[in-house]
Amino acid sequence: MLERNNGIVIKASKVELDASKTQLTLTRGSVVNGCQTTTCLVSHPNDISCVLVKIVETEDPWDITEAANLQNYVSDIDMTISRTMRSQLAKRAAASLGFKLDIAKESAFKLLSTVTQREIVYDESRLLYIGLLSRTPNTIFTGNYTDLRQDVAQEFYNEDRYGTLIYEAIFTIQQALHEALPRVKSTFTSKTDVIGIERLYGRNPAYRSFVAILALCATLNEDITKGEQETAADYARLKAFFGKTIRLLNGDKKKFYQFFRLACKVWMDEVMPANRNEDDLRQYMSPDSKRSKFSGMLRTVHRELAVYEQMRKEDLEN
Repeated sequence: MLERNNGIVIKASKVELDASKTQLTLTRGSVVNGCQTTTCLVSHPNDISCVLVKIVETEDPWDITEAANLQNYVSDIDMTISRTMRSQLAKRAAASLGFKLDIAKESAFKLLSTVTQREIVYDESRLLYIGLLSRTPNTIFTGNYTDLRQDVAQEFYNEDRYGTLIYEAIFTIQQALHEALPRVKSTFTSKTDVIGIERLYGRNPAYRSFVAILALCATLNEDITKGEQETAADYARLKAFFGKTIRLLNGDKKKFYQFFRLACKVWMDEVMPANRNEDDLRQYMSPDSKRSKFSGMLRTVHRELAVYEQMRKEDLEN
């Protein structure tokens, strides 16, 4: 253990050295890195061990975490969102909002087949958070943490320390997403289309999360990528967007279901060109999703709807 551990990093709002200079008193102290080392010490309380301990006096542990967390790899994007989006916060929000949060490592197919009203899956919540709080929902695929608007996310927590509005919007989108998926599956049934449906139902929730945001923007007729540069202005914009999302999806969801079908079609047209064989379709679906132009796809969704509605109007007239 000593050969591999990085020691323990503890933060405290105040650190005081006693007169003998042999004891430190920590105010609001907590371990921010070194949980595995701490667990080893707790498991063997009668043994004597020498472990490196670093104590930092600060009110903000996150910068310390970024610098100290070297033992286990944590992606840049997960480290960046850890201030405002992590399983403990999601659990608390789910409990307060009356949702059941599933963080189990079950098969995605099982989760999708058994998901019920007010039940949500954490991995999807995380990706929807990334897509909604980034300059473009494509960050779901690229993982580019520099596209995250953490300054905007922090504003939600400044107003509500638990970020309830963010989670309520995300959980509500997830419910609508899972209700819309079976409608898509029954719509696209060709052999080639099934490849895209497999991705939407697959273990990786990135595809269905991206399509859900595309469908939501189409339903609300708002392009989420058209953000403001200033934090306060972009916070106001996104707060209004979340409010409209919750009102829409807690009311009549038929419009969202319609746009979800169209969003799936547009996404599949983008990443599944007709001149590719099945193996290439599967291989290039992820990189093509990364490169896709969200705003352009959104405009295409509206064009598709305009054509569909005009054709339906003409059929009724005839």
